[in-house]
Amino acid sequence: MVLSKLRLFAMIRDLKEAGARICGISAPSRASTLVNYLGLDEAIIDYVCEIAGSLKIGKCMPGTSIPVVEESRLFTDQPDCAIIFSWHIADELAPEAAGQGLSREADNAPCRFRTSCDAAVVLGAFE
Repeated sequence: MVLSKLRLFAMIRDLKEAGARICGISAPSRASTLVNYLGLDEAIIDYVCEIAGSLKIGKCMPGTSIPVVEESRLFTDQPDCAIIFSWHIADELAPEAAGQGLSREADNAPCRFRTSCDAAVVLGAFE
């Protein structure tokens, strides 16, 4: 588990140090556990998206100042990297995000990374 944590944090850190804009997709309660376990904050994760009408919009991820915003921002901003925090439904969310306009500049195919415990899925870690 610790090795998975270190790998995921290192990948996110490397992306951020390279200037990547990173957002989260979905804000389930389990995401706040992962975010706080990894020590992520608003300096690393720019925002987390939720579906329109969610009562979480306008609030922050628990234990952080990471804002929760309406998911349309994901498609207008086109961040460099998106972390799916609802990893239990990642196979549904990834194609949906791509179908709604989140694209990879190089070949329009999302890049995927999974920790060994499937704790998160990262889309579009672009090079």
